[in-house]
Amino acid sequence: MPEKDLTMRLDMWMKIARIVKTRSAAVKLCDGGKVKVAGRTAKPAKMIAVGDEISVFHHKRRRQITVLGIAKRSISAKLAAELYEEAPPTSEEVAQQEQEHLARLAARQYQPKFPGRPTKRDRRDIDKFRGRS
Repeated sequence: MPEKDLTMRLDMWMKIARIVKTRSAAVKLCDGGKVKVAGRTAKPAKMIAVGDEISVFHHKRRRQITVLGIAKRSISAKLAAELYEEAPPTSEEVAQQEQEHLARLAARQYQPKFPGRPTKRDRRDIDKFRGRS
């Protein structure tokens, strides 16, 4: 159950709250400058408490999170969702995500499909075409 008046290391909290899958992933994000607490870049050992504002740039999107609770051990996903409140993305962020999605779809259409290694029949056809038979 989430407890109210505690502090906890940022990397541990991110793992328990299921912001990231592993604690080492949380450490990498913090060391890479992708996590900010109260607008300042945070190290993994930063102690956080209820009410702190956390900004995480993960998987090509920014998440604004408010800490609502601290749990000292792993808990179920349902309870982990109660540890924080996430601000909805702005209309600009939604538009940018949609634009990036459409760009990825367009790029995928023009990528040549590589079927893999040629079969014996394909190789014979290639040799015939090149005039090696």
